[in-house]
Amino acid sequence: PDLCRLPLPFRRWGCRIAGRQLRDKKTATWRNLQILQRSLDNRIVGHADAKEALLLALLAREHVLLEGPPGTAKTLLAENLAHGAGSHPFIVQLHRDIRTE
Repeated sequence: PDLCRLPLPFRRWGCRIAGRQLRDKKTATWRNLQILQRSLDNRIVGHADAKEALLLALLAREHVLLEGPPGTAKTLLAENLAHGAGSHPFIVQLHRDIRTE
């Protein structure tokens, strides 16, 4: 219900419950991000900046472009993050033979 339309005592009570629920969601999200980061750290050595950027992008629900030389675990990192988050990765591998027409 809209808290602004409730009488004052109920509005205060409703705000406390909404605040507690929001705090619980933040705590759960923080725990899930820590678990996901630990699983990435266990599977992939190094790439701390890329891992942090991917976790922030996941939290912000944004896209990520990973660039780097071949064989530096970019695909592995994306796949592990997606599977850990319960999703499927959408990977486009670009190389010099790809042309836009």
